[in-house]
This record gives sequence, C-alpha cells and structure tokens, in this order.
Amino acid sequence: MRFLLRILGTWALGLALILVIKDITISLSTMSISFSSFAQTWQDLHAPSFIYVSQNTLNWFASFSAQNFAQFFFDSPAWIILSFFGILLLLLGRKKKIKSFVKSGWG
Repeated sequence: MRFLLRILGTWALGLALILVIKDITISLSTMSISFSSFAQTWQDLHAPSFIYVSQNTLNWFASFSAQNFAQFFFDSPAWIILSFFGILLLLLGRKKKIKSFVKSGWG
C-alpha cells in the first residue's frame, strides 16, 4: 500500500511540474501572469466527470463555508492543488521511522 501511495504521489508531483511549465510558457507568450485553474484543467481533461462533481458539490457540502472552500479549491491553480495532493500522498506512503534507544555509558 505504501508503495502505491508513493507512486501516485510521484505522479501527482510530476503532473504538477508539467502544469507549472505550461503556465510559465503561457505567461511568457502573453507577457502577463496567468494560471490555469484546477477546474479549467479538469474540464479540459475530462468534462463529463467535472460536470458531475461540480453539480453534486452543493449536495456534498451542505454548509456555506464548505461550499466556499470547494469554490476556492476549484479556483486555485492546478499545480498547487496537485503539489499538495502529491506531497500528502508521499508523506502517507513513507516508511515509518523506528525509534532506537541508545544506552550510553553515562549512567
């Protein structure tokens, strides 16, 4: 399971790097700073799933603050969301550290 989490985290970070390069290239060509939102990137990749999730977001998040968080999530740059997701997966997939207690001759 940890191996799968590390692989998915690495893929998410790789995709985030590709999206950063895409945003930088677009910004250089238009001579203005522009970021593609997570919603726009998702819509470009697979529009039917985005429509399903965006329509059902109101049902999933009943409170007003959760809806604002979802809107903030969709409006954020895609590479930030994927970087956060990739780092989270890598942290969940890391090996657990074993604490070793070393006795010294001081006692």
